[in-house]
Formats: sequence, structure tokens, C-alpha cells
Amino acid sequence: MLLRFGLHALVVMGSALALPYFSEHLAEASGLGQSFFGTFALALTTSLPELVVSLAAVRLGSLDMALGNLFGSNLCNLFVLAAIDGTYTAGPLLAHANASHLLTLLGAIAVTAISLVGLVTRPTRASRWSLDTVGIVVVYGLLAVLLYQHR
Repeated sequence: MLLRFGLHALVVMGSALALPYFSEHLAEASGLGQSFFGTFALALTTSLPELVVSLAAVRLGSLDMALGNLFGSNLCNLFVLAAIDGTYTAGPLLAHANASHLLTLLGAIAVTAISLVGLVTRPTRASRWSLDTVGIVVVYGLLAVLLYQHR
């Protein structure tokens, strides 16, 4: 059992090392640009484990675990950003990043703010889609259009 776990861990690590290489080539070949491709395609593939864990937690009725997984993952990603910035030898990492990431950052702030409002106000919903969920989908769609136009 431990051997299988180790083997699968190596496969995940190898895939993680290869993913940026192939993503860069796919971004260039598709003409979508690295910022757009990284924000949506690469981010989606690396977020699939969080999606699966959160869906499983919701199915088990562990809503706090699902939300903790999502918000905690975002928090951990920001810590990773700080760690990478600390090891980047060419200077501040964000000083060398494409300015289109400002759109991504503003979108992330807007989605987080909408989520915060949803948690604070605890809206009662009469339908399957609450107002905060609709807001998140709208911001995500708007961000996709804006990033596509600024590729």
C-alpha cells in the first residue's frame, strides 16, 4: 500500500513538473496567451483535486470542510506566491509579471468579496442559485472575456 502511494506521488510530482512546459506550448499554439491560459486552463487542472475533495465533502454533508478546503487552498496559494517571490533571484516576482495579472487579481478580490458577503449575510435562497453564486459566475465570465481581449 505504501509503495503504491509512493508510486502515485511520483507520478503526480512528475506531472506537476511537466505541466508548465506543456501549458506554455499549448498557450503559444492556441494563440490564447500565457496569462489567459494560465488563469483558466492551468489553474483548472491544478484545482481539480480541490474540486473533487469539496464535492465529496458536500456529498457527505461536511459543508464547513468543503468551504475550508476552498478558502484554505486559496490562502495556501498566496503563501506559495510569497515563497516563490522569496526565492526568485531576478528581483520582486510581481515586478516581472505581465500586467494582465491585475485583471486576474481584481477578479479574485471581487469573487472573494462576494463570498465574504454571502458568508456574512447568510442569504436564504428560494432557488438553487443564490445571488452570491450568480455574482461569482458573472465575475468569472467577465474576467474570462477581459483576459481574452488583453492576451
